[in-house]
Amino acid sequence: MKLLVFVLFFGLVSTSFGSPEASVSVRQRRDVDILANTRLLIQQLIENLLKAVQQARDAVAAFVRGIQQQLQLFGQKIIGDIQKLRDGIEQAIKNIADRIAGAGPAVKACIENQRDAAENLFTTARENSHICAEQNVDKIQVMVDKLSALADGAVNYTRGVVEQMDSCSRNGSGLFNTGACLGGLVVKTEYNGITFATQSAVMISKIDLSLLTFPAALEVCAGKSLLSASSEARTIISDIASCSYTSIFASSASDELSS
Repeated sequence: MKLLVFVLFFGLVSTSFGSPEASVSVRQRRDVDILANTRLLIQQLIENLLKAVQQARDAVAAFVRGIQQQLQLFGQKIIGDIQKLRDGIEQAIKNIADRIAGAGPAVKACIENQRDAAENLFTTARENSHICAEQNVDKIQVMVDKLSALADGAVNYTRGVVEQMDSCSRNGSGLFNTGACLGGLVVKTEYNGITFATQSAVMISKIDLSLLTFPAALEVCAGKSLLSASSEARTIISDIASCSYTSIFASSASDELSS
């Protein structure tokens, strides 16, 4: 009887705890699930980082388009403003030339020289405006290039994470070592993702601010060049007037000699 009770008790215990093979199988499945979930988390972190990279690249493309549009408007404004200045000088030259239509070749040469000086003035004004604009563009472009480089670096980092994740699985000896390798990768990937998002957000804000003031900076470039050109234009018109006075003086002297 005692032997029968012992056998029954042993059978119940064995049924409760299950067979050793079943316990090992459950533990293996649990280990596999833990590693699989860790890999899935790393992949999700990579996807989140790549989404942030794409947003940064979209911002770069938008910044480039914005700069190009502003430069196009700036170029049109410079052409129009210089044309107005040219029309004013040409009209002044014409008025003076009409008054001294019968002047000698020396006076006509004087006027033509000033006409050439005026044309050089227009060219210089246009070049100075563009140089000033390019300097302002360069300041923004430096920030845009840094943002683009940051995005490229993040993409390269994600490729390295994938390689490291595969390496953890290949080189890991046992659950603990593999799990520790993947766990460390989770921490680093999450940290770098947060760092990239923060840095790119700061850069985008700075570029946005610079683009807001960019049109005003271009206006300053145009204003400085045209102000300088207008001042020199007055000198040219004054010199042309001197040609007229020379003609009048020469004509009066010739009349006196003739009489």
